[in-house]
Amino acid sequence: MFKKCILHIGLGKTGTTSIQNVLQGQRAKLLEQDIYFAEHGPCHIFLASAFSVHPKILSIHVKKNRTTQCDIDAYNKWHLNALTKAAKNNAGKTLLLSCEHLSVFNEIEAKALASFLSSISKDIHILCYVREPIEHAISLHLEYVRNDRARLTSPLVNSYLSAQKTLEIFEAAFTDKQPFVRIYSKDMFSQGDVASDFLKAVGAEGISLNNIKRENKNARFSHEALLLSDKLNALIPQRNDGGWNAQRAQNPQFGQINGQAYQPTDEDIKTIQAYAEKDRKFLAAKYGIQFLDYRPKISKGAKLWQDDTLESLAVLLNQQALEIERLQSELAYRDGLGAKVKGDFEAAIAQFELSLALRPSLRSCVRGLAEIYIQQGNQEKAIDICKTHIMRNPADVYFILELVKVYMVVDDTSSALLTIKQALQFAPKNKEALRLLRLLEQ
Repeated sequence: MFKKCILHIGLGKTGTTSIQNVLQGQRAKLLEQDIYFAEHGPCHIFLASAFSVHPKILSIHVKKNRTTQCDIDAYNKWHLNALTKAAKNNAGKTLLLSCEHLSVFNEIEAKALASFLSSISKDIHILCYVREPIEHAISLHLEYVRNDRARLTSPLVNSYLSAQKTLEIFEAAFTDKQPFVRIYSKDMFSQGDVASDFLKAVGAEGISLNNIKRENKNARFSHEALLLSDKLNALIPQRNDGGWNAQRAQNPQFGQINGQAYQPTDEDIKTIQAYAEKDRKFLAAKYGIQFLDYRPKISKGAKLWQDDTLESLAVLLNQQALEIERLQSELAYRDGLGAKVKGDFEAAIAQFELSLALRPSLRSCVRGLAEIYIQQGNQEKAIDICKTHIMRNPADVYFILELVKVYMVVDDTSSALLTIKQALQFAPKNKEALRLLRLLEQ
């Protein structure tokens, strides 16, 4: 049997994927310290499958098209037998398991899991990360609602919201052993990241993450982290992980429900508040954890939100909706540039148009479209696209200047002069307009 078992149950949206990927990559070093991180992949979802009442809904079965209970039972049996065998081959070591899906277990499922784990280790410890309740709810809100998977107030999402319910269920299932709770907060992480903090929590010493390759870090970067850090470059690397983040990045309808931009309802906001108030009181009373000063920063220069009023929360969620559109527009623009460089004009036009649909004020997309049309010999269309966006943005002199540049490229100097004078009426001291005028008068 294993000397000890440490079971990491999430919560969801507390960096579990980052933790699991690091543990998977450091299995050999962990084993040197007599810590056995179970095989079966970075996320031990087989535990959720084996003891869940409804295993068919798990992504591991949906993706593999396991539709019959017989197939699922065979999958569960193989993995549980493998873990039981590992207990015999690694006697005296500490078993490390991690699966955030366990955090939504009910009492029956948790007790079944506890019964199995007690057969391979007599000393079981539950490790759970908790997050400031409002921040946690908003993160879940983005994960599910933005994917058009479920509304925040649905039972599916609600099952992930309550830290109190999860912790009470696991404490009861594992013979009243109080779970070890850590706070998911950058300000409190050991060495500044959740993976290092986790390694410290489980007693793994001397494992440095400084030399780990970072180029794949953003492949599974949570979307709310992109919003809060405002790092546009994080959208650009690998989008081939097959997960929800990849679908979010590639889905033109991202951020919409039934084709309409999502607006949080009073019901959504009240749901967030109710869970937040309940969890704050529970975590303070049971674990001495207090979240007194939560102020999420939406983007650089944005005001910090400091209270829990309905109005403030509505503003916060709507700010995030706007930020999502901006990021999606930027991604489409960059994809358009890449396609343009490769000479795939059809794909470039599609991406530029998508970017403009999300963010009509993005002049660089208009410029990109005009350049493509000129290269295709369609000068009239290049001029028309500029005029169209001048009408949509009549007060933006730079759209007028884009039309001037198109006229200059096609050697229509008279039209360019007339247009530049129009621009100078709006902005007589505009340096770019004055520079173009000097060029035209030479």
